[in-house]
Amino acid sequence: MVKFKGRSSIKQRMPDKPVKSGFKIFSRCDSEGYTYTFEIYQGLRESENHAAQAGRSAEETVFDMCFPLKGKGHIVAFDRFFSSIPLVDRLYDIGVNAVGTIKKSKADQPILFESDLRKDQFVGRIGGKGPRKAIFMWHDTKTFRVISNYHGSDLVEVKRKQKNGRYKMKTCPKAFADYGKYMGGVDTANQLRSYYERDRRSKTWGKKVFYSL
Repeated sequence: MVKFKGRSSIKQRMPDKPVKSGFKIFSRCDSEGYTYTFEIYQGLRESENHAAQAGRSAEETVFDMCFPLKGKGHIVAFDRFFSSIPLVDRLYDIGVNAVGTIKKSKADQPILFESDLRKDQFVGRIGGKGPRKAIFMWHDTKTFRVISNYHGSDLVEVKRKQKNGRYKMKTCPKAFADYGKYMGGVDTANQLRSYYERDRRSKTWGKKVFYSL
């Protein structure tokens, strides 16, 4: 979010963000925080590579940002705001590996009951209509749900920090380990930007965006 208190037709308000009012920028960054492409959110948009569909503007944004990676074998990670089964299917079709958390309310998911899981237990479903994909649930500090279009039933050990400050090795599906490894590039980019003075007063919204970039 780029803070802006003036008037603009594309200004957004997001009460849950540290910066609650301003311009929302979507970015595709690598795990080190390097930004490859970005887009200023302006409402429902038409995809450059697919017909726009109501309610799927975020999905179209992710797909267009990832389209230059077509067939190159990259792995992209995103959070549950963007995740959906149609999105991971479309990324699979263009040769992009995708993993991300997903809301249990998203449509077309297999039935998985969170209440059945005890601490450190996990469960998964692989298959479904269209391209091959998998959905996993793992109860760590709470229950996490992840979707992937390239993972199988492989298990790995990950280091998890406990309440007493010590670390403990835990077994979980590899999808969770990869999500933790590749997710967070956008947050890193924001952290690197925060080291520089960007919040300069201006009544012109274009200057606010320019200083932020």
